[in-house]
Amino acid sequence: MPAPEVRRTRLRAARGENRAAIVAAAEAALRRRPFREVTVEEVMQDAGLARTQFYRHFDDLPDLVLRVGQDAFGALLDAHEELVALSSLDRAALAEGLRRAVEAFAEHGPLVRALGEAAIHDAAVEAVLDGVHERYVALVAGVVERAAAQGAPIAAPRETARLLHHANVAYLTTVFGREPLVGVDEAHAAVLGMWAATLGLDDAGATRQAP
Repeated sequence: MPAPEVRRTRLRAARGENRAAIVAAAEAALRRRPFREVTVEEVMQDAGLARTQFYRHFDDLPDLVLRVGQDAFGALLDAHEELVALSSLDRAALAEGLRRAVEAFAEHGPLVRALGEAAIHDAAVEAVLDGVHERYVALVAGVVERAAAQGAPIAAPRETARLLHHANVAYLTTVFGREPLVGVDEAHAAVLGMWAATLGLDDAGATRQAP
């Protein structure tokens, strides 16, 4: 008979494998259909596990959706941090920084949409998303404030940052939340145009100053 420590190690490994299987099954389901149509029964059947095992790992479906969305959160956070880290604020640099965000949505759009749908019905998910959005807004505010410091006519940098962030999320979730409605290049061009106009960056990359 295996020693107690060996048995515990095997048990932890099995739990980890089961949890990973549940997360993978949920992600696949959420990429196919809206959150409201996904059930615990379906997820566990696809994971090859008994329904009763679900509650050993997650409180409910919204709790599972939060776990599934962690990779999307991470990719989007990386994209926002790259924007803040731009060595110069001109149209070319902005285009490069925004492309990462568009590509992250193209990859994770269905999961971002699922999180938004879950937040409508679950206060815990809503609170997490509110916190995530505010963190992203703070990062975008750093870019907007740089543009204002360069002479762009921006009266309310923080609220302008909030507008840019939420406009990004709404648009990119719409076009990439299910089957892509447009290509990455088209979406990138649209987002870049909105940001460049808002930040006062002309085609040559210079910041337009208030008259």
